[in-house]
This record gives sequence, C-alpha cells and structure tokens, in this order.
Amino acid sequence: SSQRWSQLRLLMWALACAGIGALLVSHGHYTVDILIGYYAGTRMYRTFHTLVNNPELKVKSVRNYYSEAWWYRIFQYFEANVGDRVPNTYSSPIPFWSTPKLP
Repeated sequence: SSQRWSQLRLLMWALACAGIGALLVSHGHYTVDILIGYYAGTRMYRTFHTLVNNPELKVKSVRNYYSEAWWYRIFQYFEANVGDRVPNTYSSPIPFWSTPKLP
C-alpha cells in the first residue's frame, strides 16, 4: 500500500493481532489452526501477487514451475484479460485518502 496509508496499515495489523488473540483466548480454535491459517494465507497471497506481477510467469513454459500446478489453468483463465501490471494507485470517495494518479 501507499506510504501515505501507513497509519491505516498499522491499524489493520493491530486489528489482525487482536483478532488472533481473541480467537486464542476464547478457545475458538486450536493454536495450530491459527498458525496453519496464517501460513497458508500468506503463501497464497505471495504466490498470487508474484504470478500477477511477472508477465513471464503468465505463460506456460518449461522454466515456469508454477505452470505444472493443478490450479495454473484457473489462474490463466481469470487473468487472461490483464495485459500488464496493474498500477499501484488507489481511489477513495474521501479526497485526502486517495493517492494521486500516475501520469
């Protein structure tokens, strides 16, 4: 996210940690469930954004190890109409939260 949104990012981290703590204290989940969920979620996020931001990984090839995964065709289908990297800009109905548009 944008550097201008650092306070919002800090708030989201605090809320996520509070949610994890609340789950552990309330005994709603086992600790290992939360750790596995965190691990799986962060790996999926990083893998998806790695694939989206590298055009050479969107094409099936011998050097692209991701193209051997069972879900790779699904990824290609959903990302077929995305030509290039999506710009890192945000918009908001509140003017002071929006980042300026790239030229």
